[in-house]
Amino acid sequence: DIISLFQSVELERFLLPDPLYPGYLVFRSSMVAEVVYEQLLLLSHRQQTHTLAALWLERLQAVNPDAERGSLIMWHWLASSGTTTSSQPPVLQTVAPADLASSPEPIRLESSKLGAQLTDGLELKGIVHLSSLPPSMKLNSEGRAQRFDDVDGLADLTDLVVDPNTAAVQVVMVTNHSDPLPLIFAKTLVSMNAISLEAVIVNLSPSFARAKRARESLDLIGLSDVPVGVGAEVIDVDSSLFRPVCHAEEVCYPSASAFGASTFGEYPSAASGDGGAATDRTERQRSRRRSGVRMGPLHGDGHQLLVNTYMEAEHGKLTLLLLSAMTDAAKLIREHEELFVAKTKQVVIMGGLEESSLASASATLLGDDSARNHFLDVSSANYVLRRCQELRVQLVVVTRYSAYGCGMPSFLYDEIAAMGQGFAGRVRDAHHRSIDLLWKRLHLHGNDRDRRELPARCDVRWFSDTFCGGVTLPPNLESISEHVVTVMVHDVIALLSCCPDSINQLFEVEAKCVDGVDHLCIGASPKISGIADANQVRTLLTYGIRSVMSGKLDERLHESDIGKANTSKFSHSSESLSEWDRSELDEEDFQTDGMASARLS
Repeated sequence: DIISLFQSVELERFLLPDPLYPGYLVFRSSMVAEVVYEQLLLLSHRQQTHTLAALWLERLQAVNPDAERGSLIMWHWLASSGTTTSSQPPVLQTVAPADLASSPEPIRLESSKLGAQLTDGLELKGIVHLSSLPPSMKLNSEGRAQRFDDVDGLADLTDLVVDPNTAAVQVVMVTNHSDPLPLIFAKTLVSMNAISLEAVIVNLSPSFARAKRARESLDLIGLSDVPVGVGAEVIDVDSSLFRPVCHAEEVCYPSASAFGASTFGEYPSAASGDGGAATDRTERQRSRRRSGVRMGPLHGDGHQLLVNTYMEAEHGKLTLLLLSAMTDAAKLIREHEELFVAKTKQVVIMGGLEESSLASASATLLGDDSARNHFLDVSSANYVLRRCQELRVQLVVVTRYSAYGCGMPSFLYDEIAAMGQGFAGRVRDAHHRSIDLLWKRLHLHGNDRDRRELPARCDVRWFSDTFCGGVTLPPNLESISEHVVTVMVHDVIALLSCCPDSINQLFEVEAKCVDGVDHLCIGASPKISGIADANQVRTLLTYGIRSVMSGKLDERLHESDIGKANTSKFSHSSESLSEWDRSELDEEDFQTDGMASARLS
């Protein structure tokens, strides 16, 4: 239900009383204004336009004027399009919802995004039309905007990531699965025929529990054919924050070593390593999975899965995507160097580079050891960077600055929770816990062990600038999540950069030639994010994630023009998606390591 979905988005957290004109509300930043307004457009269609507009005004008026929360109405477009010459941003007229709902005809839309009654604070300016329809809106025969769903919007953006004349990019992902969004967006790219996900290796202690969680996530989004392997048991300072399944009536899942290098057709029981009697609760979970969700393979030896995937691949076709510690990649290169060189097209790293190493005076690229995926295993990270350059294998390094240049609205998690419920709700809750944990850690003294090596640059000012629109945050907050307006999706951007067409159209890269090979960097410095069009990237990511979480992507796969994927691979997908609300995945399966949206890559 559109109205219910609209009501579930916590708009109040983005609203702030206008300091100049009492009684009016403003958006704290143009980025927030843009995204919030886009959501209104997506929800406004046919005769519900008035109902939603009235609801919008009602909620604005309900905001506590003393609360320091953020956000306004269309200043970004009005200023950029030259529609207004006012020195102050216009604000939505605070007419009574009843008056708006009872007014005669819905606002007529011609070539504008949406009309709205505006005032500059002194007098009514009437109807202001904005510049152009977003991808999610089309004009019907009466000249009114008519919404079409996220899959249609995604179809309009296919050219940004897919070249119809080339085959899908074959991706092997190494992740710690602290955030499910990369796997969710991978489903989008697979369906668009932009990538084929060949394997997922999950490392970082407890690697088996993380791999199990990734396996379940892939199954729920219809990617059960993608094999998952248990990667290196890298000890992270944040590992104690990750809790695998463990209830009073159950025993924690054992490590992968208890099962050797087997492939699990089913997840092992939450009992002993010999697969002893499972609890009734575990049996109920298995029964539900058998009835609706197809379960894919989970390999106890992730290194062997990685080697096998390489052996089966065509020459020069694999893109190795590293979203976590580079331990597994380093081992592959050390033990199978010829195989690695022969089969690898490029290595994409979510990490960091020393800015000075991009200069011509530097002979090679050097890693930034403070980047999270580097300090998880510094020696392996430096080895992978050095050997790839020596072996003339192209590197694409995506830094944290790229995510800073393309922050996503925090209510994205609220949206997908409302769409998917069950599994999606746990994704949202884990995000909130993660951001709250980061907030608590950065208040600790630099030498405090509970700060867990959080870099000194990560202080309250950094947190506010990165996640809260730069506002002054109240002290002694127990939970910070309600003040967060922006989240970073580092890993999703790195995944998107695996697509050559995305590199050409969505990113501005810095190139460094080493021994005749151009290595690329997206986000060279704090002032160079590497994002060519942040709005387009946000729209693509939002459409893609929502299409998967709503289940519409699989419903439309056969009839939509969003790609030429082998749809037989997803024959079980709509069935599995229908189980989201009923799936009994444990809440702890979605506990993060405190770095999910706050990745310090």
